[in-house]
Amino acid sequence: MKALFFEYHTPTKSEFQELWERAVFSFDASVLLDLYRYSKESREELLRLFREHRDRIWLTHQSADEFHKNRLKVIAETRKRAADLRIALEALINRAEREYQQHPFVTTELCAAIAAHCKDDLSAIAEAEFKYPNLPSEDPIASELLEIFDGRVGRPYPEAKRKELYAEIEARYGHETPPGYLDRKTKEALRSHGDCILWFQLIDHSKENKQPAILVTRDVKEDWWVREAGKTLFPRPELRREFRERTGGCDFYLYRTEQFIEHAKALKKDAVSEKLLQESRVIAETVEMLRQEAQATSDGAQPSSDPLSHSVKLTSDADGGTERLQVSDSRDQESAEG
Repeated sequence: MKALFFEYHTPTKSEFQELWERAVFSFDASVLLDLYRYSKESREELLRLFREHRDRIWLTHQSADEFHKNRLKVIAETRKRAADLRIALEALINRAEREYQQHPFVTTELCAAIAAHCKDDLSAIAEAEFKYPNLPSEDPIASELLEIFDGRVGRPYPEAKRKELYAEIEARYGHETPPGYLDRKTKEALRSHGDCILWFQLIDHSKENKQPAILVTRDVKEDWWVREAGKTLFPRPELRREFRERTGGCDFYLYRTEQFIEHAKALKKDAVSEKLLQESRVIAETVEMLRQEAQATSDGAQPSSDPLSHSVKLTSDADGGTERLQVSDSRDQESAEG
């Protein structure tokens, strides 16, 4: 029975081990772009894992293309979020030092302690920012990735092939066939095809090389994963079956970034720090929270009442190209609205 319904059953430990030993590792753009969000130590550790598995890694052309198109946006977003935090801390210092100097519930000593602590935090942020690469004019992260993936990136589809696939993708999205159909809610037609193009390119690579594949992603949307009660459980069964059928028998599995790191540690005995694992989880949770807030905003939901909450706005260049992610706190919005 399991052979008939394999896509619904999580592989056993030995099956995972065999898949890990034989599969090509492919990464979507989210995993590469998240390198700009890690601390220096964790970033170098993840890059080391990439280098150690270099003979088994391969990027779809779609992933590489999306990395280059969105790199500057992520750099700007990272700096903007740090600036937002500085503004929030400075505002808190100002209120502690001025507005609450005489208050029945808040002592002068407590105000002084709050201000001092916030000033220490500001100094720590400034020091960390000073040590951060001078992006984007100097980008050692991109340089490292270019070296690691040199010769290990797929070719783009010819224009005629892409046009042929567009019709197939539109039909799939009409039936909510994974992956990628949820992107139609936030992206214009052609740009919403990215996940599906990646999927076809990964299938083609495995079929040509007769090799199973593991795709690593930070994406947790329901057009990739089965989710229940807010938890990400396992890859959509349709994906595993389609991959095996289209490749002539090659297996496929999907890992979140932290799962890839955990399996590298458990199966290959790689030295992986708890800090890297923790940061990968926090980054995934934070970016997903911002994505959901952006989706709620586009759907017309009311913004959060939290005075330090962030609003997120997706914009595009004049020619409809690279997206820009604008992150601001609610005070910025109130000011803009007058």
